[in-house]
Formats: sequence, C-alpha cells, structure tokens
Amino acid sequence: MPHLRNFTLLTLAVISFAMLQGWHFSSAQTVRALPPQAPSSQQPVAAAPRKAKMLGPLSSPSSFSNTAAITINNFGNAAPYPSNISVSGVSSLFTRLEVTLNGFAHTFPDEVDIILVGPQGQRAILMSDAGGSDDVTGLNLTFAQTATTPIPDATTLATGTFRPTNYENGFNNFTDTFPAPGPGALTDAPA
Repeated sequence: MPHLRNFTLLTLAVISFAMLQGWHFSSAQTVRALPPQAPSSQQPVAAAPRKAKMLGPLSSPSSFSNTAAITINNFGNAAPYPSNISVSGVSSLFTRLEVTLNGFAHTFPDEVDIILVGPQGQRAILMSDAGGSDDVTGLNLTFAQTATTPIPDATTLATGTFRPTNYENGFNNFTDTFPAPGPGALTDAPA
C-alpha cells in the first residue's frame, strides 16, 4: 500500500528561530527546503508553494516565496531538489524565522523529513519522524522556535504552529539523510 498521497508541501514562511541565531543574509542569497530521498515504498507526491518570512532588524516582516511545485518521486530525490527560496534586501542578522507548509496531505506523515538550509550551510530539521501514521489532508503546519508545542510524535497531525522536532535524532543509530546538495546524514542536527 502506498504511503504518500498528493500533498502541497512547503509554504516556507521563514521568520527566524532562536536556534538559527547567527544566520546572516546578504543580498540575493538562498534558503533551501530539502525534502529527503523517498523510500522505495512511496508514491509520487506533489508539493507546492513555499514562502519565506523574516523578522529581525527589519521594521516589518519580510516574505520570500517560491511557488514552483515539488514532486517527491518513488525513487531518488524530490524534483526540484533542493527547492530554493531566493532572499534579497536583507543585509543583517535576523531574530525570528517561521516556516509554513500549506495544504500538507500525507498517508503516513512520520515518513516525511524536512530540513531548512541557510546560505552558509546552517541547517535546522523542522520535522522528522513525527506525525504518526494517520492520513492527513489540507493541513497548514507552521514551525517556529517560539512555539510551545512540538509537532506530535505518534498522534494525528492537525493544523497548527509547532516547535521544530526530530524524534529519532540519532536514537537507535537512526539517521536522517538528505542527499547532496543537502547536508548528508544527520544524527544530531538541531531541532
């Protein structure tokens, strides 16, 4: 039975995490959203708009978008991989970052791993080994370091704002793998 179903992945509403302190953007740099390589049991998945939103020394939030669809294939990397969001007009450190996945739908959310990579290689796993095995559809998931609730581990996902969470994070020698140009195997990435 296929685990994946149509899902509109990644409206990256990037607003800034405390854990991302030190992320610095100069003009025309890129933030990448890297869905992992799909296991062979999975069906193609469509993903759509990504948006980045940043707060910091700016007087008001800034949003950055990439509305190109993402498809997670049965084998190999997603297409496109990575999904880039160009960031321009931000020339200093920012203090807050949020990432939003709009219209998320999946038959086994626990299999979805999502990482955000900054222009100098900074990385943050937003969701890994989370969300249980129940079908979900049409969810808007926002990730913010200031959120008080982690994304659920084994219970059904619902629309909401969650702290970035990686439940396995090296447990039982399990690693999250984000193939090149991603950061590779991660056992202890911040989440």
